[in-house]
Amino acid sequence: MAKPHTSLKSLLKHVKKVPNVRVKYTGKSHIQVVDLHGNVIGTIPSTPGEYRGLKNAISAMKRNGLDLRTHTYKRKPPHHGKES
Repeated sequence: MAKPHTSLKSLLKHVKKVPNVRVKYTGKSHIQVVDLHGNVIGTIPSTPGEYRGLKNAISAMKRNGLDLRTHTYKRKPPHHGKES
């Protein structure tokens, strides 16, 4: 199993390795991870107060199709609740 990202620096290093994904600084103490179309994949706190902040950010990006282990991104269609 891969070593968990314990610092913001190591997390950003891995995110920047993913093709077609960019890091955008919002100016409000957050970092957005976006694809080439401008779709937000996830938001990372630039001053994480505890380990759960990074863990939650990684989980959200994973749900949106970003795989940091293989450095790949596959956009998932938006989910709008239950289908009838």
